[in-house]
Amino acid sequence: MIIWIVTRELDMQNTEDPHSLNATVRKLRLALNLTQQELAERLGFGIATIVRYEKNRAPDAKALGRLEQLAEEHGFDAFASIFRRALAAKLTTPAPPREIGGPFNNEDERSLAMALLKVLRQERFAKQAKTIRRLLAPIIEEDRRRLQFDEAMQAQRRAIATFLNEGFSVKEVMAEFRTTEQTVAEALFMNGSSVLVKQRMPEIFILLRSKGWSIAKMVEQFGNGDANPFLICASELRDLSAIREYEQATEGAKDG
Repeated sequence: MIIWIVTRELDMQNTEDPHSLNATVRKLRLALNLTQQELAERLGFGIATIVRYEKNRAPDAKALGRLEQLAEEHGFDAFASIFRRALAAKLTTPAPPREIGGPFNNEDERSLAMALLKVLRQERFAKQAKTIRRLLAPIIEEDRRRLQFDEAMQAQRRAIATFLNEGFSVKEVMAEFRTTEQTVAEALFMNGSSVLVKQRMPEIFILLRSKGWSIAKMVEQFGNGDANPFLICASELRDLSAIREYEQATEGAKDG
């Protein structure tokens, strides 16, 4: 009876808010004349996931990307826009603090961690464990969202590298993915093969230079400290000013 009441309340919430993600997922499915099972197969998820997305759970970043694409493919621009805005909101989640290095920094941390595990595992500390779980819930959710963000960004970079490999220009890729020169460059250098990097690097280099990037900045962002590929590219493109600028910057750093 309690489960039925909760489900009923969730249904009423979705009905009352026509712009909610849950309602939009359901409306898109109905507009496509698909069952929940058929939509799940289209998106590559289980039917239980679709049921939750239509009831009470917001789609994650990966699902939002697929829903947006599906809506766009069938001309449902209004639905695609809702999914796009939701995805943008997820992808702008602030970066978490630097991860803790190593299991424990000192004996005090180890003792606290052991005590925490004892509280969470032993029935006699059930009340305290409930409080701890409540306090830690926002941190756990933040980590979950960061993981989703990283997975979405990795998927996007792989897709961009595939487009570059298939011959799309950088500007075409930027328009297709609604992204920036920096993101395309990251995809090339992080996910592209050595052959692809060599082929497309001049195009990326020229575009970044037009946006005010120096070789030093490119090395810092994409080169892992190795400036040679960027200097060679600049030489082949006869961008002598970029080379001089880099040499002056490095000399200045040595003198400092």
